[in-house]
Amino acid sequence: MSAGGLRAISESPVDSLKDSDQFSIKGDVLTEENEDEEAAGTNESVGGFFVKHGTFMGADNELSISQGSDLAASDSDYDTDLETEEHSEKYDATGRKLYIAACKCLDITPVSFFLKNIQEKRLDFKHRLLGPKGGRALAAVLELNTALVSLNLHDNYLEGEGGATIAAMLKENCYITELDVSSNKLGARGCQWMCDMLQNNVTLLKIDLSNNGFNDRDTVYLLEAFKGNDKLTWMNLSHNKFSEKSGENLGLGIGFNDALEYLDLSWNHIRRKGAIEIANGLRTNCTLKTLNLSFNGFSNDGAVALGEAIRANNTLIELDISNNRITTQGALCIAKGLEGNNTLEVLNIGSNPIGNTGACAILSAAKTYADSALTELHFKDVYLDEEFDKLFDEVREVKPDIQIIANMQPGVKDPLGVVKTFISNNQDQWLELCQQVDSEGVLTITRTDFVKCLKKAGIEFRMEQTARLLTRLDPRKEGFINYTVRSLCGYDIPQAIDYVLRDASSP
Repeated sequence: MSAGGLRAISESPVDSLKDSDQFSIKGDVLTEENEDEEAAGTNESVGGFFVKHGTFMGADNELSISQGSDLAASDSDYDTDLETEEHSEKYDATGRKLYIAACKCLDITPVSFFLKNIQEKRLDFKHRLLGPKGGRALAAVLELNTALVSLNLHDNYLEGEGGATIAAMLKENCYITELDVSSNKLGARGCQWMCDMLQNNVTLLKIDLSNNGFNDRDTVYLLEAFKGNDKLTWMNLSHNKFSEKSGENLGLGIGFNDALEYLDLSWNHIRRKGAIEIANGLRTNCTLKTLNLSFNGFSNDGAVALGEAIRANNTLIELDISNNRITTQGALCIAKGLEGNNTLEVLNIGSNPIGNTGACAILSAAKTYADSALTELHFKDVYLDEEFDKLFDEVREVKPDIQIIANMQPGVKDPLGVVKTFISNNQDQWLELCQQVDSEGVLTITRTDFVKCLKKAGIEFRMEQTARLLTRLDPRKEGFINYTVRSLCGYDIPQAIDYVLRDASSP
């Protein structure tokens, strides 16, 4: 950013309003300056001028002012023990008048909710559509506010300009400790301003910057914020546009920072080398207690690096790596790292294709490593069989407090396996059920008819299990499923199906 841009970052919101061509600050409020030169001359005379809070003294009062001045001069020659009354405007400590005047200056409508709650400790200001100008007016008042400690500006379309004024305000305000500016389209400019603020602010403890369109280039500023701030303990950077290239700067930032205890990087596009760099940063970090990396693309390469980081790290308590395309191989690396970790209590590795083997390996780590602190394992969408169920019983003998959180209880089989078992033992019954709805004899039926046939056969699953089963049987989402034994079970087509096939192909 240019020098002028950096000066704009450090400029106070109130100072920026002072520099307005149409308005100025007198006392504790903004007053409108008349652009007409003739009117301005009148304002400077005794009979026509603006006093504090915008009160106008007209020409009709000139005589009384003159007479009052003469009386005051004559009274000065006499001694008296009577106290003279001094008429003065009270200072508006709430900032309401300043906010109204700032809104007038910016030609926007004041928000009544803010006026009513201006002295509250926690201000929930989300979904108010403030826009850049509304953020500027708000910042002008909050710069002087000493009551507010938590400010929520989620989803207010502040954009870069509004984010700049909020950041400038936080350079002056030393009372706010929590800030939420998520979903405000701050973009690259907003990111730079916020990061500059974080290097100067010493009171902010929590900041939510999620869903603001930050990308790989913006991580250069985030790296400086990670390095320059030693007070912030909670940061949310989820739902942005960080990809593989972001990993280097974010990883370095995690490694350098010695204050953050919570970091959310979920719902980004971090993968390959970027994932490895994030893991390397975690390896040397000594303060993080909760790290959310879900919904990225770490895959097995990232899992290998995470396994090594988990073994070396001795502060992390909760790790979420769900939905990262980690397979059984990656789960085995994670398990190996857990065998040397004595602080991690919660691990979420659900919605990854790790299979029963990967789940068993992770659970075994809690059993084989005596100092393991694991108390909660998440295996959503991971199908666990009897082997896992048996292992879980063994682990509970050693660690009775350990919990398994899954949408399938241990011991429940894969729905596709249940279907295969039924069809292999009841081929004729299955074919008869499906042929009743396959009126054209094309050996395929709709998804809805397939589920109905399962129910008629006495096979029912929960909604999420059924959805997953249909996805596996119809991966291209064509809407039809081949119900033949060969397709479902991999067996040879029996004579009944062969007959149907020849019959359907005949003219």
